[in-house]
Amino acid sequence: MESKQRLFIAIALPEQIKACLTGFMPELKRELPFQKWVHPEDLHITLKFLGETEPERIESLQEAMIPLAAATGDFRLSLGHLGTFGPKRSPSILWAKIGGETDKLSLLQSEIEEAAARVGFLREERAFKPHLTLARRYQGSEGWQQERLNRLQIPDGVRTVWPAKGLVLYRSHLGRQPMYEPVMKAWFKR
Repeated sequence: MESKQRLFIAIALPEQIKACLTGFMPELKRELPFQKWVHPEDLHITLKFLGETEPERIESLQEAMIPLAAATGDFRLSLGHLGTFGPKRSPSILWAKIGGETDKLSLLQSEIEEAAARVGFLREERAFKPHLTLARRYQGSEGWQQERLNRLQIPDGVRTVWPAKGLVLYRSHLGRQPMYEPVMKAWFKR
């Protein structure tokens, strides 16, 4: 019998955006001492975290995702400013804001939330805040200095607008890099 899989639904970033971010990350790492940086291949925009999922529920989830993606037209996204989540003196997450057609992204996320609930997944209680996680767990020897973050700007090549192409169901493999493996892709209508 297969064991549970740790899953989430996301939008993958285009290779061009990943490459630009990969070029920018050394500067971020020099300026902002976070403990764990996201592997470039793992960069994505999370829409729904599902958690530990029994194998028999995965098929129902995939069946819910495919028509949802097929009914969604392409929309455009971009990256904006940098920000943090967590305590002000020691943030837990460094992120880049998602810009572009965020109204369409938010609607899609809401539809995914509904579809996942219909197949037995719990609804997320927190409001959806579109972002791209870059690093976790600030570990600076001094308290967080917001002005350091404010000086850093996402390069123009990364701010490029790109079309979101579809949904990806990812499986997490804790303790390895890259950590996320695509299980299924469902493309938006063109």
